Amino acid sequence: RNLPGVDLGFGGRTSDPYCTVTVGGRTLRTSSCSRTLKPDWSQDPALVFLVYHERQDLKLQIFDENVLRQDIQLAELPRRIRSVADLAAKCGEARWLELATNDSGHGGNGEAEGSAIHLCAIFCDLAPDQSVGKAPQTSGTYVLALKLF
Repeated sequence: RNLPGVDLGFGGRTSDPYCTVTVGGRTLRTSSCSRTLKPDWSQDPALVFLVYHERQDLKLQIFDENVLRQDIQLAELPRRIRSVADLAAKCGEARWLELATNDSGHGGNGEAEGSAIHLCAIFCDLAPDQSVGKAPQTSGTYVLALKLF
């Protein structure tokens, strides 16, 4: 919500936002939402990643899609959320998460203060079933599922 508008239309500034999430070397992307500053990704499937360490780097960015020129970054997660564990700790239930907007021109001049994304992060260990009386063990492999709304 409240993303920067970088395209000029008849009704004022707008964008065609999509979101990318990178965990490790894998990047997944949502669909693009045309001419809106309040994208709705509730119909998109969850973005699912295999994670080999909870401190693995995570990057979430929102871009404006363009046909004839390079896509423009609109916003990203703030610096305090840089790993899978950071995100999972904040978003175990669906919630709005404030975004840092791009201030280097292209509409990022304070007009989108309060930009946020609505999401839920589920982080699960793929360890086999734990036997009663034995110390819990972790598999070292996890699944991160991100649902954007």
